[in-house]
Amino acid sequence: MKVVERYIMRRASTVFLAALTWTLAIVWTTQVLAKIDLVTDSGQSALTFFEVAALIIPSIIPIVVPFALVVAVAQTLSVMNTDSELAVINAAGASRWTIARPILLLALAASVLSFAVDNGVDPYARQKNRQLVASSRADLLSLIIQEGTFRKIDDGLFLQVGERLPDNRLGGIFVADSREEGANLIYYAKSGSIIEKGDEKVLMMNDGVINRKSLTGDLSVIRFTSYAFDLSAFMSAANEITLLPKDRTTQYLLNPDPNDKMFQRKPASYSAELDQRFSEWSYPLVFALIALAVAGDARSHRE
Repeated sequence: MKVVERYIMRRASTVFLAALTWTLAIVWTTQVLAKIDLVTDSGQSALTFFEVAALIIPSIIPIVVPFALVVAVAQTLSVMNTDSELAVINAAGASRWTIARPILLLALAASVLSFAVDNGVDPYARQKNRQLVASSRADLLSLIIQEGTFRKIDDGLFLQVGERLPDNRLGGIFVADSREEGANLIYYAKSGSIIEKGDEKVLMMNDGVINRKSLTGDLSVIRFTSYAFDLSAFMSAANEITLLPKDRTTQYLLNPDPNDKMFQRKPASYSAELDQRFSEWSYPLVFALIALAVAGDARSHRE
């Protein structure tokens, strides 16, 4: 590689890394804000939140790389044109390939990076991300034992614990259940506890009442000494991890399991995801060629 080519490569690479860093930071921030409910709704620690946030990065790298590259190429060539460096290179008898070669080499490196992340890193990061989110939502004990706050357990089901009592007991239990069509149920118990039997988890409420209100406005009140509220259904539902085609590895997409429920419902989505992975890597090359066509010619700035 000639000295001029190394010079262009160095300048373009510097701008590319800077543009990639800032673009990645902006897009990553917007994606992370959508995950903030992982902390607010499920009571997870900040460490879990940042782990989930870090796993988002591989999914956005292939998206921002082409844009960072086109910014780097356009900026580098525009500045060189303004400083008459491109005109000097042309006047020295250098061919257009002298300018295009370092840009295309940089674009090729960006394409390799995009392909490696898209097919090697991103699927595993997505699977790990889904496992973390599922485990955080399945951790009902940490979800429930948050004093004085309402927690959403399921659509139409909210729970609040007033205080934690000795011997792992709970005080002031309030449950609002509107999942049943045509009726709203409100449970209140003075005390209770979480009982675990194998994979089963039951919220045992003691000394309370159940208020049932129908759509017609009829209200019935039932007093109970003890009442068992089954939480196992929510645990099993939260533990189930549904992997989409974009979460699967490339090897799996090439040979999917015929018994995969998602594959049975949408077999075309697997082929579409595979086509996207094998074509997305070319975007940096295409964007670099466009930038070269727009800003690669020497222009005189004499008046």
